[in-house]
Amino acid sequence: MATERPLRLAIIGAGSRGLTYGRESVRTGTAVVAAVAEPRPDRRSAAAAEFGVAATWSVADWSELA
Repeated sequence: MATERPLRLAIIGAGSRGLTYGRESVRTGTAVVAAVAEPRPDRRSAAAAEFGVAATWSVADWSELA
């Protein structure tokens, strides 16, 4: 029997809405945050640190992830 793996999601915009949805998804075990796109460096680095996102997946613009 295959085990279900959590979804991998990217937070696009690390404001209150993006962080709330990310935290709730991680808390419930339905997802892991794999990437963060946020133009403000302070918010971007804080979100990446909180979710354990690698520096290569922490970018200023969503198009860098695409």
